[in-house]
Amino acid sequence: MVTSTPARALIALVVLASASGCGFFRRLAGNDTISLEKAEVKSMAVDLRRQNKTICPREPVQMAVFAEIVLEGDKSAKQVETFTGHSDANKNDKLDFVDFAFHSEQGKFDRDGWFAPNPNLLATAGKEFEIKSVFKRRPDKFSFTTTYKPDYSCIKGAGGSAASGSSGNGGNEGAAGKDGSSGSTSSSGGGGGDGGTGTSGGAGGDGAAGPHLTAFATVVKTPFYERLVAISIQGDADDFLLVPEGQPVTIRATGGAGGNGGHGGAGGRGGRGGGGGPGGQGGKGGAGGQGGNGVSSGRGPGRSISTASVTLCRPRQPDRLDVGGGSAGSAGGGGRGGSAGPGGSGMTPSGSSGQSPPQAPRGSDGSEGPQGSGGGGGRQGSPGRAAAKPGDVKDKFHGSAEITLL
Repeated sequence: MVTSTPARALIALVVLASASGCGFFRRLAGNDTISLEKAEVKSMAVDLRRQNKTICPREPVQMAVFAEIVLEGDKSAKQVETFTGHSDANKNDKLDFVDFAFHSEQGKFDRDGWFAPNPNLLATAGKEFEIKSVFKRRPDKFSFTTTYKPDYSCIKGAGGSAASGSSGNGGNEGAAGKDGSSGSTSSSGGGGGDGGTGTSGGAGGDGAAGPHLTAFATVVKTPFYERLVAISIQGDADDFLLVPEGQPVTIRATGGAGGNGGHGGAGGRGGRGGGGGPGGQGGKGGAGGQGGNGVSSGRGPGRSISTASVTLCRPRQPDRLDVGGGSAGSAGGGGRGGSAGPGGSGMTPSGSSGQSPPQAPRGSDGSEGPQGSGGGGGRQGSPGRAAAKPGDVKDKFHGSAEITLL
């Protein structure tokens, strides 16, 4: 027997997969990590997976472990490290974070070595982030404590946005038409009933009005930086920011997005025509329901306005006050028309003299129901008011020993 080239390639692949076992499939999935169970670890180091060895309190950062190891059966050492990215990253020939433990009083770690810092800037304004790292198989030999200065380069804005409106409920599907009654062998079958019309989708809910905020900004120093801009946000949302002087900052007080309209219900299927001689006509499919209306968002009629104001002492900060209304809710789509009912089958009467009589014709199919119309779109929310003015704000920054007003 002659085996074709594609078949030989497939056979070779199956043999390779069988010989290598689960390792083949782990590698195919990008999960073929290096096991340290029987490896000799000669050296190890821990650091952040980023160029600047600092931590911004509002941005996650991944840890990195580097090691020099000798695998079982090898004679020479090789340099290895943990993978970069999240759980979907390609981990082939990389160390897995399962072999390591990380701890910090100033944040939390996930299973892929990502550190989520405490977002409260005052918690680390006067001290470094401290991280303890341990190689679980040899904690007596490979345990590390590393420290990192805080930085604020990732902080580009703060404030709040209102809640979005709820989406409208989808319409119900119309009931299918009933089948026509079966006719006798000598009469036509009854026509199928028309499908029911789907109901309209519900309208989405209004987006909530934006928050009322006031921000106070001034120049300060900390144990790590000679000049920073401090911004205290008060009102419906409270926050405290530290940003490098001159870095653009946006204070948001925006309305919530309007809810989307619900989709219209589908039309019911037309009923099947009754059997008879000839067969009955199928019923017409039901019309699809109308889609629900999207709604206005943000401020909306009769709602309070989103507002933001800033009082400045020295700095030209923030650069932007965003008090835009929420985006409009989208319209719900129309329901699909009901499918046509099939025609009934014709019945053949009894023949005579041993001859087969002709088959009675089948009934015609019904027509499909029309598509429902879409709902109307909502309206963009009205913008709020924003204002910035100079003033004395020193009394707004008391209570933190790490922050010194300039």
